[in-house]
Amino acid sequence: MKNRNIINEIKTLNRTDIKLKVKNLNEQLAKLKMYHAVVPLKNPLYIKNLRKTIARIKTYLKQM
Repeated sequence: MKNRNIINEIKTLNRTDIKLKVKNLNEQLAKLKMYHAVVPLKNPLYIKNLRKTIARIKTYLKQM
């Protein structure tokens, strides 16, 4: 359900805003990975879900 909301939000943005969002999400993913290496996250599936969300956004960007 949350992913559908993100995709619907992305559909309203223009191409440059989408690229900026992907960049921000990639930075967030890198920080989470570093933090998880030091201190295990309570929910490590968050990293997996974030990767999938980034992939979905990139796929939508290519289809534009």
